[in-house]
Amino acid sequence: MASTTTSTQSAGGAGDSENVYRLKLVKFRGRDVNILLQNENGPCPLLAAANALLLHEKVKLPTSAVRNNVASLSDLTNVLANFAMLSGDNDSKAATGHSFLLDELLKIIPKLQYGMDVNPKFTCGITGYEYTQELACFESWHVKLVHGWLCDPTDESMVPLFQALGNKTYNELIEYVIQGKEADAKLPQLQEELNQLQVQAASAPSIEAEAQLAKLQEQIQSLQSDSARANYIDHFLATTGHQLTQYGLTTLHQDLEESELVVFFRNNHFCTMTKHEGHLYLLVTDLGYANTPMVVWERLDMINGDTEYVNSLFKQPGEISQSGSSLTPEQLAAQAGQNDADYHLALHLSMQPHGDTTINTQSQDALDSEEGKLIAAATEASLREFHGEPTATTATLPTTAPMVTDPNVAPAGAATPAAMDIDQIQSTQESADEMLARQLAQEMAQEQQRQQQQQTPSLETEDERLAREIQAQEGEM
Repeated sequence: MASTTTSTQSAGGAGDSENVYRLKLVKFRGRDVNILLQNENGPCPLLAAANALLLHEKVKLPTSAVRNNVASLSDLTNVLANFAMLSGDNDSKAATGHSFLLDELLKIIPKLQYGMDVNPKFTCGITGYEYTQELACFESWHVKLVHGWLCDPTDESMVPLFQALGNKTYNELIEYVIQGKEADAKLPQLQEELNQLQVQAASAPSIEAEAQLAKLQEQIQSLQSDSARANYIDHFLATTGHQLTQYGLTTLHQDLEESELVVFFRNNHFCTMTKHEGHLYLLVTDLGYANTPMVVWERLDMINGDTEYVNSLFKQPGEISQSGSSLTPEQLAAQAGQNDADYHLALHLSMQPHGDTTINTQSQDALDSEEGKLIAAATEASLREFHGEPTATTATLPTTAPMVTDPNVAPAGAATPAAMDIDQIQSTQESADEMLARQLAQEMAQEQQRQQQQQTPSLETEDERLAREIQAQEGEM
């Protein structure tokens, strides 16, 4: 086993749902911040590190991601790689090579959505890990990766265990456990050989028999020592399978600074952690709470037990309710293309001149033609969606989208919103098309009214001139 954590990639393979992250707007220190929510890859290190930097305002998501309420893997990769290059040590970049570092980051960062190799040490504090390339990414972002899987050196009953653990990593301790099991398998046979030698030495004492006896006894003692050490280690790993000890939790409280943002590793999951008024909190990124603004943080004050959720002010919320869209990240990504088209059209219309007294007829005809085509396309898309036919602007979506939850964190029986079915998605698309059509029709009507208003004064002036001429001719007669 290369590490204590396995890949969180789903068995179905890579897909669009694994490469997009839904956003949630939360308050942090009086500021509005868009955080990333879990997708099918669960609470991965990429998500936790990015959220720590977003909350700290060290990085910002692209405006298109914020507008569409969904961020892609390429968005995160570019943002995090650029931040690492800008905030890195200039000397180290010059020595290693700027382009080499960037290439390495672009290779490593996307892999973090599936997990990372973590090899913790149990007697070296909350940041005790074996150094890896993935851990180098965290250093380039200036984000600590911490854990609370620690052995208590102050407990006298754990002194043998502390000595057995030493300065070793998880992988090295697993090797000790394997050696201990192998020793247990050899000991019975060697013990039997020892008993036979002792009988022979008693009946026919000799220097050679004594030497064989001493060598065998030494071998047995070594194996017994390996077995005892393995038992200590195996018992510790088995009884702390949740990967957090009371001593580790206490050390986290002591070592973390107030308001510090770090990534917390536990139970093969990675979460964004902060310290507020002496208490530790984990950022809630479960997709089931996407529409629950009063649930933002989860308090961590016990190594096991009930979970306490709090709001952006770190206060217990009242009645927990949900509001807003229940679209999954992949559904939001499917709508992003249409949203971007609508946005660019609105931007184009807003840039048209409104104060000119003359209108270019050719430009106006071209604009009217473009608007007519868009209205017709929107109407056709709505009809095709109504009859269940695929369209060019929407992707085929599953009837039920998977909801990613953390079974080790979320409370039992916690209610999560059902994924939006295909009828709701069609209704949402139709509403968007109708809104676009109405908006274009309204703008066309306003433009025609403006033209009529510009022409009316000149018509009234002509009528008045003719009236005055008639009156003048009658006066002469």
